[in-house]
Amino acid sequence: MHLRRFWLILALAISMSAAHAAEETITADRIIKQSDELARGESSYSEITMRVTTKHWDREMSMKGWTKGTEKAFIVITAPARDAGTTFLKRGNQMWQYLPKIERKIKIPPSMMLQSWMNSDFTNDDLARADSIVTDYDHTIIGAETVDGNEAWKIQSIPHEDAPVFWGKLVHLVQKKDYVLRRSEYYDQDMVLNKVLTLDNVKIIDGRHVATHYVMENKSKPGNKTILDFDKVDFGVKIDESIFTQANLTRGGR
Repeated sequence: MHLRRFWLILALAISMSAAHAAEETITADRIIKQSDELARGESSYSEITMRVTTKHWDREMSMKGWTKGTEKAFIVITAPARDAGTTFLKRGNQMWQYLPKIERKIKIPPSMMLQSWMNSDFTNDDLARADSIVTDYDHTIIGAETVDGNEAWKIQSIPHEDAPVFWGKLVHLVQKKDYVLRRSEYYDQDMVLNKVLTLDNVKIIDGRHVATHYVMENKSKPGNKTILDFDKVDFGVKIDESIFTQANLTRGGR
């Protein structure tokens, strides 16, 4: 009996030691990278409803999007009618837009990257540099919080000295159980809180946990917010390379 108890205690000690070692190997860089890869996938197709709210007006639009890794993305607006056919292409850090009303294709210059995307609280830069959080920042675990009953790492992200980014710092909450990003705070160069992104309605899609409801609040313009609802998301889809071409801008994603 004593020998059996000894082996049980030894096994428990080894198990606890292994768990502690595993916890120590979890770094902020790894958490951010895994969270980003979880939400992105190698390729994806999505159907999204966007709602923009300000003090003076509300608007809603629908869109479809295709992505391949971090380098390629294509978006086509499908509704309302006045915006339908507007398209966006991202290749690397470059972006193009096609405006069907004037039949004009525009390459978005660096000077316009911080401008609002489709009058929302997201910017052109949010789309063009979607992988910036992984490549342009140093990450540190600064604490832990609870989000909807789930434990989450609190991570601070400070941009590299030479990084081409606008933000002075970012603060994230990432769920420990599944690496889902639940909140991001955006601080300007003066460390003033500018925007807050919250994510919820987590679903299991193609075997991965994914937040499907985004809310971006503009703290510099109280009352302004943008909601993204991912009505459909498919990961690992086969996407023809012709989707991610300038020629496809005028075809509306067909």
